[in-house]
Formats: sequence, C-alpha cells, structure tokens
Amino acid sequence: MIEYVAIKSITPALLAPVINSVIAGAKKIGVKGFQKWEQLKFHTKIQKRISSIETLKTFWSADKLVSLTDFYYPSKVDIDGKTRHCQLLSELPEGNLIIEGIVGQGKSIYLRHLATSEIRSNQSSNFPIFIEFRTLSKKMDLEIAIKNYLDDVNIDGYNEETFDYVMNSGKFILLLDAFDEIEEEITKDIYLQIDKYTDKYEKLKIIITSRPSAEIQKSSKFRVIKLAPLTEIDYSPFLSKLSLSSEFIAEVKSSIKNSPSKISQLITTPLMLTLVVLAYRSVKEIPENLPDFFEVLFKCVFSGHDNAKPYIKRNLATDLSEKKLQELFETFCFVCLKSKIARSLNTMQFDNCFESAKKLLELAQCEAEDFRHDMNKVACLILPDGYDNWVFLHKSVMEYYAASFVRKSSEDFAKKFYKHAMRDPAPWMEVLTFLNYIDEYRFNKYYLLLELEAVFSELSFIKDCKDSSEIVDYLENIDGGFSVTLRFAESPMINSASLGNGKLRFCNKNIVHAPLISLLQRIIKEDKRVMDEEFFNFLKSGASPDQRASIDLRKVLKLYGDKGLIADFKIMIDRMKSKEIIAIENIRMHESRSAFLED
Repeated sequence: MIEYVAIKSITPALLAPVINSVIAGAKKIGVKGFQKWEQLKFHTKIQKRISSIETLKTFWSADKLVSLTDFYYPSKVDIDGKTRHCQLLSELPEGNLIIEGIVGQGKSIYLRHLATSEIRSNQSSNFPIFIEFRTLSKKMDLEIAIKNYLDDVNIDGYNEETFDYVMNSGKFILLLDAFDEIEEEITKDIYLQIDKYTDKYEKLKIIITSRPSAEIQKSSKFRVIKLAPLTEIDYSPFLSKLSLSSEFIAEVKSSIKNSPSKISQLITTPLMLTLVVLAYRSVKEIPENLPDFFEVLFKCVFSGHDNAKPYIKRNLATDLSEKKLQELFETFCFVCLKSKIARSLNTMQFDNCFESAKKLLELAQCEAEDFRHDMNKVACLILPDGYDNWVFLHKSVMEYYAASFVRKSSEDFAKKFYKHAMRDPAPWMEVLTFLNYIDEYRFNKYYLLLELEAVFSELSFIKDCKDSSEIVDYLENIDGGFSVTLRFAESPMINSASLGNGKLRFCNKNIVHAPLISLLQRIIKEDKRVMDEEFFNFLKSGASPDQRASIDLRKVLKLYGDKGLIADFKIMIDRMKSKEIIAIENIRMHESRSAFLED
C-alpha cells in the first residue's frame, strides 16, 4: 500500500512524473497535441487547474472557499464485505467503478481527494480528468466537457488523434462526479456516451459518484462500491479536522455517548455529525431524546449559529418569523407524508404540497420558491437531489416535524388523524413513534388503546398455540414479507431486519419483530461449527446484490425448528399488556387534572 503524505499544495514538480510519462507515450506514436506540456512555463497553468479541484465550499465553511487538504477526513469504502481505507486510485479495485453514498456522506469530497492524492504521493501514473455532471447540458455533453477540460490543462483535446490518445493510452483517468445531478432530459444521452466510452476505450478507467438507485448503477460495465458510514471511532479525528478544540470534542463525544441510541444511529455521515456539533454548540448539550434533538436542530440551523456572532441577522426569502416558518415546515412535512412521499420529491410535487400546507395555515403571502430557498439555502433541511428533485436531509426529519404538526393541532383533528392512521398505518409508523412521546395523552386515548384491543383480538390464538405454523399463517395474512440484511464477512452476521408493511399495525409490529429476530439469532448461535456456515449459505442463496434476503419462514421452521418462537410471542404480548396498563394510568392522570378545575 502506498502511504499518503499530506502536502499543502500541488506543485509543478509533483506533476512532473505523470506529465513526462504522458509526453513520452504521445511522442512514441506521433501524437502532437501536447506541445505545450513540453515547455515548463505552461506547467503552472496545469498545476492551477488540478489544484482548483481541491478548492470548494462546505456546509461548515458556509460561503467561504476552503482547501480540501485543510479539512478532509479519509473516507472508507466497503469492498467485498470489508471496510477499507482506499486513499489512492491504485488502492481501489480494477475496472470501472461507481462510488455510491447517501446524502451528506462525502462522495464528491472523496472523488476530489482521489483526483489529487496520488499526485501528492509523487507516484502518480494517471492524470485526472475531473468533470461535474451538474455542469452538463444539451449544449455541452460529456465529450465537449472533457475536451474543454483538456484545453484548460493545455492539451489540444479537439484534435481527434490527441483525444483518442488521452482516452485510450491508460495514462488518464476519468472522474465523473454526481451522476444523480444530471438534468433529467439529458440523462439517457450521457448514459449512452459513458457506455460508448467503456466499449471504445478499453484502457480508460472511469470512476463515477452517485446516490443510490441512479440509472448508471444498472450498467453491467461498472462495479458498485459503497462509502462506509461513520462510526464512533471516527468522531474525534473527523471533528479535529474542523479545527475544534480537544476539550470541545471530548464534550461532544461524551454527550453523544450519553444520548439515546436513536440519535447515535443518525450520526453516520459527515453532514449529520456536523449538524450535531452545531446543535451542541447552540445549547451545550445533546438533547436527551430524538424529539428534543429535532427541536434544537430547527432553532440551530436558523439562528443558533448566527446568535453567537454580533450584528448578524440572516434574511429569509419567505419574510416569516422563525416560529411561523417552523409551523409551515411542520405542515409541509405532514402533507408530504399524507401524499405518500417517502423522502424525495420533484419540484411539481414540492409546489403542490407547499400550496396545500399554505392553505392549512392560511398563509396568503408566501411562495413555494421562497420557502424552498429558506429550507435549502438557510436551514439545509431540504437539499437538491439532482436536477428538479429535492430530498429531506433525513427521513426522520420529515417524520418528526409531521408528528409535531399533529401534536399542535386541535383535538378534533388529532382524533381524525389517529383514526386515519389506524386504517392506513404504513406511512405513519415512525410518526406514531414520535407522537407516543410528544403527544402522549391523545396518542394513548385515541390510538394506542384501540390498537391494542384489535391486536390482542388478532393474537388471541397464541394463548393455546401449539404449532408455530399457526404463527406463519397469521404473518402471511398481515405482512408483506420478512427480510434481513446480511453481512457475509469472516463472521456471519445479520445486520438488520424488516417486516413488510402489508396490513401490519403499529402495535403488532413491536410484538412480531423481536421474536423473529431472536429465532434467526438462535439458529446462528446454536452450533458455531456447523450452523453458521449452513444457515448463512441457506440465506445467501436467496440474497439480492445488496445482501438483502427474503426469508421463507415455513422453510426455516421446517429445517431448524421453531426454537422457542411461540414462547417469545407470548412474552411480547405480556409486555404489550403492561404498556396497556401504563397507557390507561396515563389517561387517568391527565383527565384527573380537568376534574381538579371542576371542584
């Protein structure tokens, strides 16, 4: 492995090895488009263009241009089930690659780092061609963008002989950033151009970044590798790159460690960790629970950071107060979920949901474009997601603020919402989880007790159940499927599990989930020498490329037995009965307050 050594700036001397290699190869076959590269006076222009790849604005730096070398924390990638530090192009797998990552995971930063890190090592064998997909249009396709880039570094790319040498000499590497940001109307054309290059130029290595599920991931010409999530061991070195003091970092880490696990689960990307730091700096603690965290987050992203600086008041395009804007955002989130929008939406959907939200709040003077500006440019709670698309910073952001909208609504509206959620629970599962905390009395009275009554009735057969096939019959009736995400590394492990939404209720999801996971875990642990390999081969045989496997419970039970499945279901039902008692007591306590006023 080549060791990466940080150097403050890329110099013409560092570029010399790859420049000389390219010139030698071109001369050997008589290509004449590199005359300027033979003259040292032109090397400064090449150096400036390559160095510009490392200069950018970040969420932390706001409008200030910063150098990547000043803040970059090395990303990791998952390759063949193992997490690796690949900081040089030469350390990545061979062939054409797609580097995949979610919002805020640092895909562009990583690609920019790859473009220059090998040059810094002074062992580069490839000259980078770095193109951002968002700069392409009908008038400037990928080939024109490449030729313009070559012109910027003093190569005559519009000479066809020179262009073909660049693309097929094995001395250049094509780095294409953010496929998901291509304008929709030209996506197919760009896809076909890339496909043509992979066939025509066999020696050209192409690396593309993209969010999940873009069209390019469907290409058989590329191998997909995923950026690995941040973990707790990354917190200190990442935060030190933001020039935070060791004392402050220790405080943040301690607060995260002592915070509920659901908050910790959100901190898997550089963007989310940065937001947590901003929230902590605003109130000097990580809130004790996820709802409180989101309350602090909204204030933080709008005014908390600026309040620490004198004479700063950020102008909002909507011209609304922070309180009114939060109400609008909460209403917008609720409307989005009711419209079955999971997390991302196009501009037309955005505008339609905004108009519905505006009517609910009776806001006359406020436009969708202004609201979009404030939520994107100021709050960063809704982000651009390619051309003409938008995405919530995190799904839980939308779900919490939708729950907050219900909490602040009238008694009549709350009754109707909880009745609606009982009929159609799938879109509201996490919203209900938040409401269980922030709207406890009404949640218990108008939802939980009625739900538990229905669920206990459905599961009444468990009391006298002697055959686990009865449980499978029940699950197949209510559920759209049960699947697990697997990790096939040195030690087989189930990463996560999920139930299909089907007719699954909020309450019986809690009852059903734990026994099924326990069943699978017991099978794995039963015989370390045999069962691990046998069971995981059984699961792996039906797994998809992303290592998600649907489980045939009848087959599992037939091969391995139920291993206490019925007993586990009975335990979960007893636990839910305890929750019923607590809910009844909570309702009694709240209603006794009203009685106190009547005395």
